[in-house]
Amino acid sequence: MPHVADHVRDRLRAWDTSFVHGASSGGAEPLLRALAEGEGPRFVTARHGAAAALMASGHARLTGGAGCCVAGSAADAVELAGGLLDARAERVPVVALLCADAGPGGLDAADLLAPVAVHQEVLGKPADAADVVDRAFRAALELRGVALVVLPPALLTADADEPAEPEAVPGRAGWTPPLRVPDERALRRAVDVLVAGKRVLVVVGGAAGEAREAIADVTPALGAGVVKTLAARDVFPDDLVHVTGPADGFTGGAAAALLRDCDTVLLVGDAPPAGRALPLPEDVRLVQVVPPGGTAAAGAEPLPGDPAPTLTALLPLLKGAPGSPDLRWRERVNKDVTQWRGQATALARRHFGRSVNPRAVVNELSARLPERAVVTADRGSCTTWSAHHVVLRDGMRGLSSTMWEAPGAAVPFALAARLADPDRPVIALAGDAGFQTHGIAEVAAVLREADRTSGTAPLVFCVFTNSGIGQADPIGTTPAFRTVPDLPCAAQARLAGLDGILCTEPKQVPAAWDEVLGRTEPVVLQFLVDATVETEVPPVRRRLLPW
Repeated sequence: MPHVADHVRDRLRAWDTSFVHGASSGGAEPLLRALAEGEGPRFVTARHGAAAALMASGHARLTGGAGCCVAGSAADAVELAGGLLDARAERVPVVALLCADAGPGGLDAADLLAPVAVHQEVLGKPADAADVVDRAFRAALELRGVALVVLPPALLTADADEPAEPEAVPGRAGWTPPLRVPDERALRRAVDVLVAGKRVLVVVGGAAGEAREAIADVTPALGAGVVKTLAARDVFPDDLVHVTGPADGFTGGAAAALLRDCDTVLLVGDAPPAGRALPLPEDVRLVQVVPPGGTAAAGAEPLPGDPAPTLTALLPLLKGAPGSPDLRWRERVNKDVTQWRGQATALARRHFGRSVNPRAVVNELSARLPERAVVTADRGSCTTWSAHHVVLRDGMRGLSSTMWEAPGAAVPFALAARLADPDRPVIALAGDAGFQTHGIAEVAAVLREADRTSGTAPLVFCVFTNSGIGQADPIGTTPAFRTVPDLPCAAQARLAGLDGILCTEPKQVPAAWDEVLGRTEPVVLQFLVDATVETEVPPVRRRLLPW
């Protein structure tokens, strides 16, 4: 007779779950045994619960489905919460399975994860297992967040007959998300605002990835340029002349200049969080397509609905509106983006003495990126270097913890990418502080299962050693809090059975990238970089035109 754990496993499989990530077993042991005995999903062992949650988040971002992670105790739940903050902040669908009773002193492990969840349910009886898991996946995918399922360990081993007819759908293949489109009055109000603008920008925010084609259709109808936020880093290729790099959290560059000078913005998706708001003029007209579960920005004309169908409904109204877009603004967008790219390249070519310019490291990588590459970046300066210098071409992906809630996210994201597609090139950009958070231990734990991770493409963990905590970290008011121990990451990699390469001089940078990108086995590439290089890009220099 099947157990509840078997039913849970079968429902995970029905929702196309490839991997379940976790750091230890504890109360989850019955579920892990069921996973081992079945045809999938496969359990991926991490060294730390936060890394397991980040891998689940990274898998969801790359595949478009829901990631899955598991905790077997209250202590595991504490660790898991650190990584789930990323999924909550970025509104990434993740199903978290908590197989634990109350911890020491009556501490309820579910209470530890509840603040990061958009949905929470406790399995009460064996016959409900399928329905509980189904509801969690639907909630995670519809609301774009963490769905928490509490599975009491005693119930996982209970006998369970085949459940009654599931309350909803047979799994992801039989489930269609609800379609949400604003009513015509809201669409016409938005059109009136947009066509009144002369200098229009389309800002692509979080949760707008599936609207890429619709955004591409709307943009020329408005004569607009496109600004990407960090959460939408890879929605559009960087080599399009009317598309700027990420804007939120950075100063200077084409994005900041255009945002400062625009008079109208169409924001598609989630707005950047408080403290990292877009540098918009006070009198800017703002229309926002607000996805389900999202929050409208202050002063915005809201269009609540799914981004792609909402823009599709908006387009014929825009085309039918009187007047035509001002092409001078689009021309200025193109010129500013071209100039900004040139400025960033010039900054990457500067060297002082024998120290390595971190901008040069990323700039040389960008020129060599293989097709379909996935580039992951840690928070702080690594995210800055990636945003300023990595030119993602069509088909490439870029992942970072853009809310900076998750230190050391680059390595778990890279491991998730390798597991999702072993034949896709993956490059992680990690600071030495981040690599010490989730570094060699996580790499060794996952890569020891070579049958899952061996492939035909490079897997490179690039470590910037600057002996400090990067830009934009919430701590760091004094040098005592900004320094981290110098560790020989390349040597550590060799001790762990991986290859490790150390680069200390500027002239070695191009050859180092040529070497590691020609390999298929994992490698740690460590650069000793100049910690004094500014993270800011100067604003584009131009004379403002009269409007």
